[in-house]
Amino acid sequence: MKSSAKVVSIGVIAIVVIFFCQWSRHSKNVNLAQTAAVLRTTPVETREFISPPKAIIDQSSIMIRPAPTPRQATPFEDTMALIHSKLHKWLEAKKNGSEEDETQSMVELQAMLTDTNAAEIIQSLSVDELDTPFGFEGIRHWMNADPVQASNWFAARPDTTQDQTAAVAQGWAADSAGLQNYVAQLPDTAWRQSFLQEVGSQMSVRNPAVAVKLAQQMTPGYDQTSLLQSVACNWAASDPNAALNWIASVKDPSLREQLAASAAQSYALTDPALATAWLVSMAKSDDLVKDSTLNIIQTWVTKDPASAAKWASQLPDDDTKLTAIDTVSKYWQQTDPIAAATWIQNLAEAPAAPAN
Repeated sequence: MKSSAKVVSIGVIAIVVIFFCQWSRHSKNVNLAQTAAVLRTTPVETREFISPPKAIIDQSSIMIRPAPTPRQATPFEDTMALIHSKLHKWLEAKKNGSEEDETQSMVELQAMLTDTNAAEIIQSLSVDELDTPFGFEGIRHWMNADPVQASNWFAARPDTTQDQTAAVAQGWAADSAGLQNYVAQLPDTAWRQSFLQEVGSQMSVRNPAVAVKLAQQMTPGYDQTSLLQSVACNWAASDPNAALNWIASVKDPSLREQLAASAAQSYALTDPALATAWLVSMAKSDDLVKDSTLNIIQTWVTKDPASAAKWASQLPDDDTKLTAIDTVSKYWQQTDPIAAATWIQNLAEAPAAPAN
């Protein structure tokens, strides 16, 4: 009997334990289901205020991120900010016609440039900022430091101006050997043509022979002829014999006559009579001789009206003589009307010169 009661007691206890476990599991599932249901029906903006049961929070997944630290500007960025600000004020003043008020500011800006920092600063400027006195001073410094890098940078820009190209050319003018090497590796582009014209024009004063070599590397046409005429003028003024020898060696007859006319007009500032005689001997085109002769007369009469008048009176009787006499008389009557009147009277009484 006692054994039966013991067995019954153990069975009851087992049933109670099983029932409790099932009830506990069911309760937990209900809580989770209710929580999920609440989250599904709660607006997104308010869900953050609903805390899930502590039992499902994974503490290891919680990460506290520090607030980002603002990036500090570099010294160069601070410098460029100041430069942009001052240049903006200068450009605005220029637009309003009052850039003189910002003269001191521009002087201070230019003082910030060195051969060391010019490259980085120039490459950070806008198109308008580059086309300012500050920009051109920067080009000068950059050309001092690295002429090849500076020249290539401007050569690659589609918006490089003629003035900027001239500034680059000026940087090369003192280095004829380096210039020849640089030009030799330049690709055939529009900028190369423009660069050759600018640097050749500057070299025509320093070293005309080098300028001729540069001009010969240009594409034939108006720009090349214009540069060669500039060389002829400058060379005739500094060394007329060397200039005349060079011009005489030019094989193209038409080009040779144009260069002779340019050289004669320049040499007329030194010896008008000899320049005119040389022009007549070199040039065969009547129109070219006429135009050049009249240009020489205009220069000559301002230096020595009596000599110009004497020479004009010896010209053959044609349109060139009439125009030359008219040019001399108009100028001479303003500076010495008595001498001019006497000359005109003698012309009227003199026998006519033979025409060619």
